[in-house]
Amino acid sequence: MIKGQTNTGDHTHFIMANINPVDFADKITADLRIREKFVQSYVDHVCNNMDPDDIIRAFADKLYDDTDRDIKYGGADGVIEDAVHYFPDLMADKFNVNVN
Repeated sequence: MIKGQTNTGDHTHFIMANINPVDFADKITADLRIREKFVQSYVDHVCNNMDPDDIIRAFADKLYDDTDRDIKYGGADGVIEDAVHYFPDLMADKFNVNVN
């Protein structure tokens, strides 16, 4: 257990003085355990506090940005492979790609 850390049920709580956001970012970058706890807490909090339509829109925006970036930086083969596998009708009907 890390100094200043307490275990309460299924969650680990950290007791620390206020920390600068940049320092906290460095801390979660360097420590896998803290990073995993942060990511899970963050995602749970977003899901519990956002409207489902906003979550879907945010996911769609992120998917667009990630897909565009992947294609831009040489990952088009993987994106197209996934699209043909998961959405053959889209690829065949809209983009005239041979999916057989």
